Amino acid sequence: MKITQQDWVRDLRQNMFNGPGEVELMHICPNGTIPGIRLFARITLEPGCGLGEHAHEGETEIYTILAGTAAVTLNGAPSTLAVGDTMVTHNAKHSLANEGDVPLVVLAQILLDT
Repeated sequence: MKITQQDWVRDLRQNMFNGPGEVELMHICPNGTIPGIRLFARITLEPGCGLGEHAHEGETEIYTILAGTAAVTLNGAPSTLAVGDTMVTHNAKHSLANEGDVPLVVLAQILLDT
């Protein structure tokens, strides 16, 4: 299967998981396209925007930072992710925010636990 950037689907969401501001999701492949993957997307957060704390039951979410710096929590523990860093959130509560002054760009995958 070949997926080109022209196939990506843009999705704008306000206050995602009660986080501040707008989140841009560019769905690289639609839900159900690849077995075992619920989400594969590029997420962009402008300064001051974020995803509120949430968890995925029976799923693992993987964030890899492509640009900017992310303020994250994982089970309540705060940390910072820089370009190239990855966070794995297997069944854990987590949040993600852009507290910097440039856009935060993240590659996100949600894998279904089997």
